[in-house]
Amino acid sequence: MKTNIKVFTSTGELTTLGRELGKGGEGAVYDIEEFVDSVAKIYHTPPPALKQDKLAFMAATADAQLLNYVAWPQATLHGGRGGRLSVL
Repeated sequence: MKTNIKVFTSTGELTTLGRELGKGGEGAVYDIEEFVDSVAKIYHTPPPALKQDKLAFMAATADAQLLNYVAWPQATLHGGRGGRLSVL
């Protein structure tokens, strides 16, 4: 079932979470309507500040060559009030 939850990327792009693909201890993974080849991980509770900083750094250093070989954060996702929710 689709969630239709709206979130924003770190650059301000609006995106819609689709159906839940799976979940685990840290959070749940959803498909993304606007980014066909990507998924979003939504954390059950916001990660600690140090982990948020790490995820933001990882997203900022993503490049096309790296993405050919590994699953890597490409952007952070945020709710309407700017709180970091997840990674793309």
